[in-house]
Amino acid sequence: MGLTTSLHYEAEEFGIKVSTLCPTFVDTPIFDKATAINIDKLLMSKQLKKQKMMSPQQLANITFAGVHKNKPIICPMPMRKTMDVIFTIFPSLHRALMRIVCKVSRKARLT
Repeated sequence: MGLTTSLHYEAEEFGIKVSTLCPTFVDTPIFDKATAINIDKLLMSKQLKKQKMMSPQQLANITFAGVHKNKPIICPMPMRKTMDVIFTIFPSLHRALMRIVCKVSRKARLT
């Protein structure tokens, strides 16, 4: 994101728009069709269904609106601005949350 943000402001002078799209959960069949290596697909699928996933159309609308507004970072996650403030003020909270995300992902791996 840092590289893209820098490039966004560097290229702006030449009329070039540069944005980065942060990932989010999108309701597509890609995971169902993918070949999983060392992952329990059923468990991972259950965990993904717990997430509030957006439709591909919602993601497209957010993406195009962000590019149109020339946003350097397009992040369709709910509460992104609130989380940005919290992560800036409390970086240790960000690390703790990322560790939880990694732990949950690892549980879906087969041993």
